[in-house]
Amino acid sequence: MNEVQPLQDTTDIQRISEFLLTHYSQTFSDYWLFGCCVALRVSDLLAIKFSDIRKRKGIHYLIVKEAKTGKSKEIELNIVAAEIFTRRAKQKGDVFLFRSNWKYHTETKPLSRSAFSKAVQDAAPSLELVIGTHSMRKTLGYHTYKRTNDLALVQKILGHSSSAHTLRYIGINAEKINQQFAANYF
Repeated sequence: MNEVQPLQDTTDIQRISEFLLTHYSQTFSDYWLFGCCVALRVSDLLAIKFSDIRKRKGIHYLIVKEAKTGKSKEIELNIVAAEIFTRRAKQKGDVFLFRSNWKYHTETKPLSRSAFSKAVQDAAPSLELVIGTHSMRKTLGYHTYKRTNDLALVQKILGHSSSAHTLRYIGINAEKINQQFAANYF
């Protein structure tokens, strides 16, 4: 299996969302877009409940305790993530933001990791991309770095302890760094 990379072309984010909407459901599409907005690990995304999102002064915030690190985070939702929350909140009776609609569930359960992973793997070849469930986190990290050039910020967002790990994670490798040196001449 190839290592998944961040999506460098932002139109690919929408292409995947549309694929998931067409071939799976609104839930899968919303999950993909929301994941690209908040850069949480899949296990943390799946566990989000409506009660984890609060509104203060007109702004939605997600309060989450990361399963891997045990650290609490408060994430201000951007307009895309806030719209997804608002649309999904209209579905009365749901506990989880991304509820499984599998007909054999007798109780409310979140979308499963394996179901979402399968959907993303179905999208990859038809869109000619090397993607996986980590692509959501990597994509936000990559675009934040490209926009700000602030590695420490990206490292903090992703919760990494090493800047070298963050660079590898978001796909900024030695080759790309060397290309920048070669391109800069005076």
